[in-house]
Amino acid sequence: MASIPPQRLTVDKIVKDLLEPATTSFYQVSISDPRQLNETGDSFGTYLRQQGIETLFNARGLDPIRREKLQLFCSETTLPGSNLATGESLSISGSGTISSANVGTGKSVTTGTLSLQNGTGLASNYTLGSGTFDVTQRWINVTGNKSYDGSTSVTAGSLSLGNLVSGESLTISGSGSVSSSSVGSDKAITLGTLALGNTGSGTASNYTFGNTSFEITRRVLNASGSRAYNGSTNVTSSDLTLNNLAGSETITFSGSGTISSAEVENNKSVTSDGFSISNGSGAASNYTLSGGSFTLSVTSRPLTLSGSRLYNGNTTVSNSDLNTFSNIVSGETLGLSGSGSISSANTGNSKTVTLGTLALQNGSGSASNYSISSASLSVNPIAISLSGSRTYDGSSLASASDLTISGLIGSETLVLSGAGTITSVSYTHLTLPTKRIV
Repeated sequence: MASIPPQRLTVDKIVKDLLEPATTSFYQVSISDPRQLNETGDSFGTYLRQQGIETLFNARGLDPIRREKLQLFCSETTLPGSNLATGESLSISGSGTISSANVGTGKSVTTGTLSLQNGTGLASNYTLGSGTFDVTQRWINVTGNKSYDGSTSVTAGSLSLGNLVSGESLTISGSGSVSSSSVGSDKAITLGTLALGNTGSGTASNYTFGNTSFEITRRVLNASGSRAYNGSTNVTSSDLTLNNLAGSETITFSGSGTISSAEVENNKSVTSDGFSISNGSGAASNYTLSGGSFTLSVTSRPLTLSGSRLYNGNTTVSNSDLNTFSNIVSGETLGLSGSGSISSANTGNSKTVTLGTLALQNGSGSASNYSISSASLSVNPIAISLSGSRTYDGSSLASASDLTISGLIGSETLVLSGAGTITSVSYTHLTLPTKRIV
């Protein structure tokens, strides 16, 4: 009896669906001799039967479903074999085994239940001889994605592996690259240092990289900012700063939004009324505002308090001394309680006030929306009175010794010097005009 050695097939490219008798466009199928299949009008199944294919080892370029169909077809195809009598054909059924499932060539086949079946020839006229079997590396499909980061680098952590044998797993390490850092799908990965690694359930040497596909998605931008209370719920793009940009790239941000209330509060959610982005140093097409967060912190509005009073010998500043509130929102009013102090009771302009217990109080505006940044007080000289009397002496001069000072603060005293004049030397009860002494 003649033995039937197995033959090997490598499919480089198949254009049409498999196993359809009417298919007419299967091209460039190489076998072990090798030879080429051109457009003949025959189906691929017919060609396989004509060539006596026993085992399909590696269908490169086929997706897993097509590969499975082809392998199934080849396992069931008629097998005339290279050592059959001229014009005869046989088929084969059953299954056998090899000693190891791992990749390798020339593996001995234990025939198991493999048996020849009648075709145009009788199976009883033949016997199965020794056979060898090659297990080739299984293609691993590598897919992954990342949000745009301005880099063409592809790290192992962003990748996943497909087409593994059921129950097996592998690790992947290293990094590769894509041709462009811009947003896009189905980008081919240049493998670089990417490498497969063993796990407890899978052996890397049984696999090789196959199809690769990587997607770069738009980077989600957030915007946040802060501003002092201004009494408005409107938010402009200038109130906010974009963040989560790639590297040093810039993007132009425009539009407006609203917050639910104008009051002071941290991280208030902003509702967009039409925020948009456009190119800066970076391309807006690589970014999106969709899914981003927009927050605004409204901080207290700083007020400057000021006022003036006449000298009173006291360093205490009462709230009534300060009656000008600078930087208050138009139309709003506030009150003031407590007291502060100045370093010296003496006269002076815009003396710094230590705030002490000074505190803002609600008016038509809410005190919680404001803070006191500083206060100043001008202390002005107080006017005193001079009066006196003397015996008529025919002179219009009034000397300092003729006069008494009144209107001084507390126990304070002053010394008067020099002389003044009176309008008449006749006897009269005279009160001199007041004189301001600093």
